[in-house]
Amino acid sequence: MKPLQVKVKIPQKQYVMFSYYQFYSKPFIIVAHAVILITLIANVVMYMQGNPQPNFARNTFLVISVTGILLPFSLYSQFVRKYKKNPLLIGELIYEFTQTKIKVKMLGKENTMGWEKLYKVKEYKSWFLLYTDNFTASYIPKNCFENKEQIDQLKTLINSKKDLKKSLQK
Repeated sequence: MKPLQVKVKIPQKQYVMFSYYQFYSKPFIIVAHAVILITLIANVVMYMQGNPQPNFARNTFLVISVTGILLPFSLYSQFVRKYKKNPLLIGELIYEFTQTKIKVKMLGKENTMGWEKLYKVKEYKSWFLLYTDNFTASYIPKNCFENKEQIDQLKTLINSKKDLKKSLQK
């Protein structure tokens, strides 16, 4: 199998949107927002029935402000800061995948790592994430691949690694 080369350049907007997706798809965040929404609806129903809770207007305003405005804005600020501070996100990288190793070229420098150094690989609809530990990942958008065959080639390579944790789409 010949080496698979992928040039990666991640636009800030694409990274921020994916970061929102990752945050808001966590089960804890979904449950927390569901509880907040149910509580808010229950309070509105009680208010409409003439049985309002004390400080109904203030509490409703605070909940909507925090979950609907402040949290998304705070997340946006964090995602943009993270993007701008990480040269792996703002620079152009060239990944070369072979049967035995992964090469990453950036700014004239080259890093090589064996597949055994990879902690796990996770595939999303539009991304591959290559984790070197439980929290640190390299991002590869699928739109950086030239065609679907290259994506399939990478997936075949990943699947051939028996000791690698992986979560790939069918």
